[in-house]
Amino acid sequence: MVSHLWSEQLGSLSFMLGVERLTERMVSETASGDSLIFKAHATETMHSNGECGVHSHGIFKVVAHGGTVSMNGGQIAYKLDSKLQMTEQK
Repeated sequence: MVSHLWSEQLGSLSFMLGVERLTERMVSETASGDSLIFKAHATETMHSNGECGVHSHGIFKVVAHGGTVSMNGGQIAYKLDSKLQMTEQK
């Protein structure tokens, strides 16, 4: 999945990207200064002993064209520089 975010107003785009931990069997870590890696094991106890479930993993990566990408407490932070000159795409 890819998301493309942009703004026509200088300095008006910023966000924090993170993963909310909904199970004790989930870990996330930052990598390469622009990526967040997560691994999880969702289990259930209604029909099993609590050890069965679904494993998942993924990577969120921010590719910025201008602005600043940084890591902040296990999250990726992005801020569009208010001095950045926006260019028209054709």
